[in-house]
Amino acid sequence: MAPWDRYLESLGLLNLTWGNLVLILVGLGATAIAVWRSWQPVELLPLGIGLVLANLPGTGLDTLFPGTGPGAAQAAGLLGDASWLGVALWTVLPALLFLGLGAATDLTPLIANPRLLALGAVAILVVLGTFWGALATGLYSVPQAAAVGVAGAAGGPLAVFTAAGLSPDRLELIAFVGAGAYLGAGAVAQAQGHLARRLTSRRERTIIMRRSREVSRPERLLVAGAVLVLIVLLLPAAAPLAGMFLVGNLLRESGIAPRLAAAAGNELLSLATLALALAIGVQLSADRLFQPSSAAVLGLGAGAALAGAAAGVLAAKTMNLFLADKVNPLVGAAALASLPLAAQAADAEGRRADPSNQLLPYALACNAAALLVAISVAAVFISVSP
Repeated sequence: MAPWDRYLESLGLLNLTWGNLVLILVGLGATAIAVWRSWQPVELLPLGIGLVLANLPGTGLDTLFPGTGPGAAQAAGLLGDASWLGVALWTVLPALLFLGLGAATDLTPLIANPRLLALGAVAILVVLGTFWGALATGLYSVPQAAAVGVAGAAGGPLAVFTAAGLSPDRLELIAFVGAGAYLGAGAVAQAQGHLARRLTSRRERTIIMRRSREVSRPERLLVAGAVLVLIVLLLPAAAPLAGMFLVGNLLRESGIAPRLAAAAGNELLSLATLALALAIGVQLSADRLFQPSSAAVLGLGAGAALAGAAAGVLAAKTMNLFLADKVNPLVGAAALASLPLAAQAADAEGRRADPSNQLLPYALACNAAALLVAISVAAVFISVSP
């Protein structure tokens, strides 16, 4: 073949399909929203850029390892390496992200108000409901449906970790599960306010929550360490994420390395989130996305997250029937493992009803409870999967 013919054959413009073009426009739209609307920029910007890069024909950026022999790493694309090593093979990125989450999470409101654990348990219902919904479609095996189920209640890192543990050879499924989890978190962040206003009265939304007691530093260290170690003892499959969350939280609460804790909870968390979202986005090419199973993952993730937020609000309203010290039902809307997006959305809606209301610590506590519950459920799925 002549050099000119080889050039024309490799020209990306001539290999562009309508599917590629549609997804490039979607990726550019997501990037524009992140830049000009500042909506979830840390997740949406790299996800949008990854979507654009995945649909530019001929770049080879998303090429996976072709084997284990000499030159295998060099034959893979840069972002293919990131997807394979950081997400599917070693799940490094979710683990680093949980280290950052642990360093950024204050468990004090949860320890002082253990009743919030009951709201976090709503995540179990969301996971199981999405799992059965995925099985009912007939598009997934049981392990794959379990991964989709976790995406309904979890944020991207946990959903990706679970999918990698259940279907390590299906990188496209891992990517779509992660994208479905991010889409669900975004749907909750945007629709949570409208949902909460329809399920609650203004009086309920203005309930002021107060810390029931002070929690000392030794108690924070002891309780957090004991709970996470107990989770790992009962569910060893949870060790990679629960262990890293514990390390990050101990860095925060011990106070012995404040600069390290601050870096883990800020820079490391942001960089790991960016890398994970980019690794997910670059696998969302047109030939993979326009499949029934792929579209179903995205729809189930978004629908389950919205259903989970509604279930959390209703659970809080039910609890208030038996409590003298009422819980603001908006906190229940944060009973999802998408830390901290669901909590921030609940706090914003609370401030809309009463600008002096400080719901964020309690919403984050509910968020953290849901995260621990979702980790446990994911570990059960991984443990029993053949």
